[in-house]
Amino acid sequence: MASQNVETVRRLFEAFDEGNLEGFLDLLADDVDWRVTGYLTGDRHLRGKDAVRAWLLRVAALQASGEEIRMVQDEYRDLDERTVLVLGSGTIRRDEGLLEEQLGWIYRIEEGKVAYMADYLSREEAIAAAEELGEG
Repeated sequence: MASQNVETVRRLFEAFDEGNLEGFLDLLADDVDWRVTGYLTGDRHLRGKDAVRAWLLRVAALQASGEEIRMVQDEYRDLDERTVLVLGSGTIRRDEGLLEEQLGWIYRIEEGKVAYMADYLSREEAIAAAEELGEG
């Protein structure tokens, strides 16, 4: 049975996949800290719901212009009582071709809301970051 934290993260991915902006934002802490890879929009660090809302709107504009964005989550791992590691993959179909990457994400949950998110462009990088969290 998945933990409540894993279920929160699953709901976050579902809201993103459905284009449910408000559903996505409802799962975040007001002062959420998101370390973004820059893969989609070039952004690297988002702080607070307003910044995340602006990012989501930029991604929606990319999709409306014809880019196809798909993320698949293969594995969810509880790292501790607050932290979830997700491993998966992503594809973006742009005019210049298809980009495919193995991806990883780390989420920290506080009081039922996502307070911290970090995106990684490889599973190995995400696992290494998760191991560092365990040592810290």
